[in-house]
Amino acid sequence: MFGAERLVLLKSVDVPTGSSWEDAAANGWVDAHFPRVAALLRCPVGAVNFRAKLDAHA
Repeated sequence: MFGAERLVLLKSVDVPTGSSWEDAAANGWVDAHFPRVAALLRCPVGAVNFRAKLDAHA
């Protein structure tokens, strides 16, 4: 809707590289509805374990 170049999810867990959003939902890393939303987006979607980034700088 806003023409974003990408979407980055800030998570408190790692979402392994190469995981599908369906797998991420099945493992509880994202909401069960998120794979349907991600499929509608026209930009890449990624995830960053923000908690790990904060812990690394503490």
